Amino acid sequence: MTKHEIKLIDNTYPLEEGNELIMALINDKIKFLNMKVFSLQERFGSDTSKFEQRIAELKEEKNQLQLKLKSLENSHKVVEIDCHIHLKIKQREHVLV
Repeated sequence: MTKHEIKLIDNTYPLEEGNELIMALINDKIKFLNMKVFSLQERFGSDTSKFEQRIAELKEEKNQLQLKLKSLENSHKVVEIDCHIHLKIKQREHVLV
């Protein structure tokens, strides 16, 4: 197994800018999953319930974060974002369809 780490974000941002950055990341992930769902359904008629559940979870997380950050507007706070991606590259156990 090979491991790799990417330091994607490691900075402090004004509240509004930090909000924009995090929302863009979440929106991109939701968009990626929506495209995956569409592709799997159209091409293979596959069960996409796990992807759809994850989309729902991300949307809920996004809504909760937006409420939290909105409540802090005009507070002159900053947001520190520390986002690392940890990859483990290993042999696939079974083929996914």
